[in-house]
Amino acid sequence: MQQKAKHDGVSFVDILNLNKALTREVVVGEAVSVAIVKEGKEVGQGVGYLEDGSMVVVNQSADMLGSTVLAEVESIIPTSGGRMVFGKLLGEDR
Repeated sequence: MQQKAKHDGVSFVDILNLNKALTREVVVGEAVSVAIVKEGKEVGQGVGYLEDGSMVVVNQSADMLGSTVLAEVESIIPTSGGRMVFGKLLGEDR
């Protein structure tokens, strides 16, 4: 579509590139604030989402449903739909 738009002289916005440009960069070791909205697949995990829609899985937070927690990012996995962020409660050594 982008090439057709260029050929026809029509302005075109690439939504995927726009999304990448607006996505906040998250790095390992950073603290992120996330509202725990559901339990994860593994025992004890809580799940929340960043503003850009990235899923954040936080260990040992399943009992904090409905709460906002600070989590330290431990790893980031790119997916076809964006990225998944894994973390632990800030200050927890579990």
